[in-house]
Amino acid sequence: MFDALNDELVGRFLDGPDVTTVEALEQKITRVTFEAPPERNEVWRNFAVLLDGRVIGRLEATLHRSVAEVACVFGPAWWGHGYATEATAWLLHHLCEAGMSEAWATIAPANTASNRLLARLGFTPGNPPDCVTCDDGDVALVRSLA
Repeated sequence: MFDALNDELVGRFLDGPDVTTVEALEQKITRVTFEAPPERNEVWRNFAVLLDGRVIGRLEATLHRSVAEVACVFGPAWWGHGYATEATAWLLHHLCEAGMSEAWATIAPANTASNRLLARLGFTPGNPPDCVTCDDGDVALVRSLA
């Protein structure tokens, strides 16, 4: 996973690479492996994406009752091959099966590749509920899971 996510291109719209050391990756995995702190009133779901036994990216979903906030991060070597689209479609199906009604994603407007990916999956601009994290300047996109 470190090889896939330790790249400046991965972090171009995330304030830096997803991870910069193996130790940082281990800490991140430890943190997200456990449940969210009770005061957060949310559930975390995290998945590694594998291709031929090698980690090429990750998916995450933060569940707020019936609303899911989703994200995907892939290594640059696997961009443009449809892997992120296929993996995110799988995540959306999984969330629908789990009873989620909406999926939200927040994204930098300049991140054209991710914007295209989300558009292919049926996401459209919307006004996010308070539970969805939206950084200044980001665009919120929503898709029904019903």
